[in-house]
Formats: sequence, C-alpha cells, structure tokens
Amino acid sequence: MRVFFTRCARFARSDPNSTHLPRTRAFSHMPHDFQGKRPPQTASPAGYAWIIDNFDLRVPTPRRLTGILNTHHKTDQRGWLLLTPKHAPKPTLATHLEFALKWEGVNLAVLAALGSALCFAESAVLVRVLPPVHPVAMNAVGMTAGAAALLAGGVVAGESFVLPEGSATWAASVYLVTLGSVGVFFLYLFVLGRWTASRAAYAFLLSPIASISLSAWLDDEPVGPGLVVGGLLVLAGVYVGALRAPAPPAQPEVGVARGRW
Repeated sequence: MRVFFTRCARFARSDPNSTHLPRTRAFSHMPHDFQGKRPPQTASPAGYAWIIDNFDLRVPTPRRLTGILNTHHKTDQRGWLLLTPKHAPKPTLATHLEFALKWEGVNLAVLAALGSALCFAESAVLVRVLPPVHPVAMNAVGMTAGAAALLAGGVVAGESFVLPEGSATWAASVYLVTLGSVGVFFLYLFVLGRWTASRAAYAFLLSPIASISLSAWLDDEPVGPGLVVGGLLVLAGVYVGALRAPAPPAQPEVGVARGRW
C-alpha cells in the first residue's frame, strides 16, 4: 500500500503543473493486466488508468481505458483506446486529468475518490498555512458544512430520512459523533499544530493497526502471521517517515589558509 494521503499532501503544496508525482510505468513492467483488463499491446497508462495506478484509487475499473503506444498507429479495441506518443500527457495530475476528460469523458467514481482525498490533504495544508483557529470552532464549521452537504446530497438522491430505533444503533451514532468525529478531529488538529502536513498524513497508516487490535480484543478476530508482519512493516515505515529525527545538515569544512612567514 502506498502512502496515498502523503502523496496528496505533497501535491496539494506543490504547483499543479509540477512533475513531482511519479512518472508513468509501462504495462510491460506491471502485471499482465490492469485490474483484470489486458491491454492488446504494450503501452503506458494514461488518463484515468494513470491516476488510478499512481494514487492507488480503490474504484471500479473504467469500461474504457487509455494508454500510450510506442508506435504511431492508434487503435481502439477490447476496451482500450491506445494513442500515439504525440498524445502523451506530461507526468502530472493536471495533464492526465485533462487528458482523461478529453478522451474518456467524466468518471464520477474516479473524480469523487480523487477529489475527496485531495480536499482532505488540502485542508491539512490550509490548517498549517492560515492563521490559527480554535479547534472547537473549526470543527463546528467543518461538521456543519459537511452535514449540510450530506443532507443536500441525500435529498437529491431521493433517500429517506428516518431516526434509528435500536439502542445499539443510537450508541454507535453517539460514539461516531462524539469520539469518532469530534474527538478524532480535535486530536488531528493537535497533531497538525506540531507536525507538518506530510508527517501528519502517516497517521492514516496506523488506523488499520488500531482496527485490527480492537477487532481481536472485542470481536475475537483471528490475527494471522501476515497481519503481524504487515503491521510491523507499517510501523517501521511510519517511524522512518514521520517519527525519526532528520539528519542534521552537514557543516561545511572551514579551510585554513597557509602562507609564508
């Protein structure tokens, strides 16, 4: 698993046309297919395929994918639109997104997944950049705006609004509203006040470890050796990326002038 939110935070602080994002990889260097869809010829991912691959988006595979060939004869077959090198976008999110909208149309699943992550990463950067605001006030404004957006979306989608009936459902809702939302948001702002946005993004890698530990304790979920080894690797990555103190800058050597007496 790649450090998805770290990449998004790094992108949010950079120029939209910068080339700090990873460059494309040819399909010959990837598995035999792209999420179950085998390209008819060797090509490099472009558009939504590039975005899904580089940001590890967990979205349904688009019905039509695009790639860039090494030849000068484009083809459209078996769910792949393969274009010539002159159509290749630069290895940036902005150019691949523009390419995808032009050649593949609007894919709401990809845009929603990418937009939510970028908005969350951008919010972490804004917390660091803008003048400090009390966490309670920021949480109240953010939660109110989010609730209004969800209610509006539910009305547009035609969903019905009913109050929960079971006591367990009420207990879970109270936990999510208090500790799961307000409490976690307050703690995240506390971390952002002391760490950079990129370092704070590593906190998301610790969430699965906490979930596994609580599931093993409360639900007797078995924990196999794969989870243990994977958890140790995640902890090691968090330590290297977020907790380890950076190396001190090298001090320039001061030369001693030699002269004649």
